[in-house]
Amino acid sequence: MDGYAVRLADIKAGGALPVAGKAFAGQPFSDEWPAGTCVRIMTGAPIPVGAEAVVMQEETEVTESGVRFNASVKNGQNIRRRGEDIHQGASVLAAGVQLTAAELPLIASLGIPDVKVYRKVRAAVFSTGDELQLPGQPLAEGQIYDTNRLAVHIMLDKLGCEVIDLGIVRDDQDALRAVFNEADSRADVVISSGGVSVGEADYTKQILEELGEVGFWKLAIKPGKPFAFGRLKNSWFCGLPGNPVSAALTFYQLVQPLLAKLSGQLGSPLPPRMRVRTVGKLKKSPGRLDFQRGILRRNEQGDLEVLSTGHQGSHIFSSFSQANCFVVLERERGDVEAGEWVELSDEEMLRYNRQIVLRGFDFEGQEKLKASRALIVGLGGLGCAAAQYLAAAGVGHLTLLDFDTVSRSNLQRQTLHRDATLGKPKVDSARDALAAINPHIQIETVNALLEEPQLDELVAKHDAVLDCTDNVTIRNQLNRCCHRHRTPLVSGAAIRMEGQISVFTYQANEPCYRCLSRLFGESTLSCVEAGVMAPLVGIIGSLEAMEAIKLLANYGTPARGKIVLYDAMTCQFREMKLARNPQCEVCG
Repeated sequence: MDGYAVRLADIKAGGALPVAGKAFAGQPFSDEWPAGTCVRIMTGAPIPVGAEAVVMQEETEVTESGVRFNASVKNGQNIRRRGEDIHQGASVLAAGVQLTAAELPLIASLGIPDVKVYRKVRAAVFSTGDELQLPGQPLAEGQIYDTNRLAVHIMLDKLGCEVIDLGIVRDDQDALRAVFNEADSRADVVISSGGVSVGEADYTKQILEELGEVGFWKLAIKPGKPFAFGRLKNSWFCGLPGNPVSAALTFYQLVQPLLAKLSGQLGSPLPPRMRVRTVGKLKKSPGRLDFQRGILRRNEQGDLEVLSTGHQGSHIFSSFSQANCFVVLERERGDVEAGEWVELSDEEMLRYNRQIVLRGFDFEGQEKLKASRALIVGLGGLGCAAAQYLAAAGVGHLTLLDFDTVSRSNLQRQTLHRDATLGKPKVDSARDALAAINPHIQIETVNALLEEPQLDELVAKHDAVLDCTDNVTIRNQLNRCCHRHRTPLVSGAAIRMEGQISVFTYQANEPCYRCLSRLFGESTLSCVEAGVMAPLVGIIGSLEAMEAIKLLANYGTPARGKIVLYDAMTCQFREMKLARNPQCEVCG
């Protein structure tokens, strides 16, 4: 934008301002700037020292006596401040971000000539089979053209890999072994097409066992059941099926995430999923996770719907050129009637989207939460806060343990309970509230005061335990049970205006809860005697949920080996180291 740099005092005086000089991009105005004048300034020029605003030339009038300003002028208008885009000390790009046409100019704008990057993944590719022929060559009886290697080559190029094309390998054991050895010596990942079924002439598995190790050989998916994965001396091995659709599908769903991880990329390379209705009937037999090719479109009402591309045989490669999505049908699902919901993703993927987009958490972290089991002991203030966030975050199975009923004095801080649930068991009241928060999770209740053997049996079934009770005896029982099974324990407490939280994972030389409780003795105050501020239990309970999620998803660093203290009066956190007590009767 071209215009005039001004000082507000000169503008307020009224009248025309003579032009004291000019500023261009790369040629700043550096002369003396007399009062009562302005500076002609062009797009990209440095702002003259003392200028408080820039007025665009369209809002001015040039006269013989100088420049008149026809609109009001505000301090700072049309000035781009130094550091406005990126502040000093700010993180520009996180490690693991792919450098594209958006990121590289950003780096260059900071004057950085080079950055450290992961080198391109080297991928060796070959096809196997006497039936294969190069496109353009005449086909003998029983031969087909080699399309899989071309498709894989193109997909690898698109992912930024360095491709080592080893051509077609005939069904000869010695020739195949030689190619495996060459590929392993040159590549990070070896990708073959064909030769992973159960035919007599398929030598791939035998050679992989000889030169490395087999991870798995078959998957319960369709198409793509004969997908192989293993490890050679220097590289990973991915054996794609010979059928074109199966090869492309398994590369997209299975090989691509491996390549992304080896490239240092954070997050899932696969696009987010969504849930839509199908236009027509989809045929499916239960037993395998099915990826059908589909066409995602909007109907006349503007709603998304999906249409099948037709015959879903693993040899019908033309369906790929027609499709723009995969329709994911669950393993035990049968035929899908027109109008039914199908999973281009799961409704849960939309629900948990804000977690899934977190760097380093993504789909893998969310799936870990869904597969996890958490035991919450005590459905009072701490337990209510912790339970609702574990439920909302998608922890797949919650077990609620308490022996008390809801009373009116609970309602001030125990946020899952209501007037309508007074007199009900707390576990039942909490279960109903949590089911309304998230219908996708399983909730089990235990309305009892358990003896230690029963508690021990319950702890053994869970991946993490949250201690949300104020009963010291139960706390110590929980600690002993968790220590026996090495089940992580998240322990919180809140009284008056102070709270604390600790995590115990029972690793070598780490303390346990008994090391902590010995510091305070057996008699401790409860909120009945001392009182507690309602939001405080919410804060500590939420922190317990956060620590449990970190443990279950293996995300972040848990608060183990320390006590985290919170003073609500001053809104301050502080930490104290917690050492293992050599005299502790549990972990000493």
